Amino acid sequence: HLVPLESDTPAQKLKKQRTAKALKSKFRAKQKEAEHSKRQNDWKSFAAGAKGGAGKRKKGLGGGSIFSTEEGVNARVGVI
Repeated sequence: HLVPLESDTPAQKLKKQRTAKALKSKFRAKQKEAEHSKRQNDWKSFAAGAKGGAGKRKKGLGGGSIFSTEEGVNARVGVI
C-alpha cells in the first residue's frame, strides 16, 4: 500500500514516499544493530575463552625456573 499510484494526489505520494523511507531506515538500523550484537557476542566469547590460557603450564615441563642452574662445581650458565 506504500507504492505511489498514478491516481494518488501529490500529497498522498509524498506521504507514501516518506513512510517507505522511514520503514527502510528502521529496517537498516535493526540490521546494523543485529550485526553489531553478533560481532560483540563473538568477541566476548573469544575473549572469555582466552582468559587463563596464557598462564597455564604444560605437562612435562617440570615447573622449575628457566633461570635455575645445576648444583655443583662444574655448573655453567648460558652454555648449551
